[in-house]
Amino acid sequence: MKTHLRELKIQLFEYFSCNDNDFSNRWVLNPFDENIVAVAKLPVDTYNQLIELSADKTLQLQFASQDLNKFWIAQKNEYGSLVTEALKILIPFATSYLCAKGFSSMVAIKNKYRNRLLSLENNLLFMCFRC
Repeated sequence: MKTHLRELKIQLFEYFSCNDNDFSNRWVLNPFDENIVAVAKLPVDTYNQLIELSADKTLQLQFASQDLNKFWIAQKNEYGSLVTEALKILIPFATSYLCAKGFSSMVAIKNKYRNRLLSLENNLLFMCFRC
């Protein structure tokens, strides 16, 4: 099981091109941590928005009580470019998960109902283009 988990970790790092030593995008997960905000790699205007957001104690309380995605979307009007950068980081995880889930479902359907589904390949291609 340990070997499987290690291999899975390697595959995820390759797929999402993550680096344990790269903290530049971790501001999305906690924009109120001063150490993380200090190493964020953002354009100057967007970085200034991050500093302004991180100093707002009211938003910090909201952040603690809200879902991560809902928090960022709620800030769209006031911190537009910062929210755009945050969503660029967050969205690939959701979309790749949905695509993988769709492929798994299609494989299960095709194996179970092989004779009943004649045009499964067309549906699968349609799903790929949606992702």
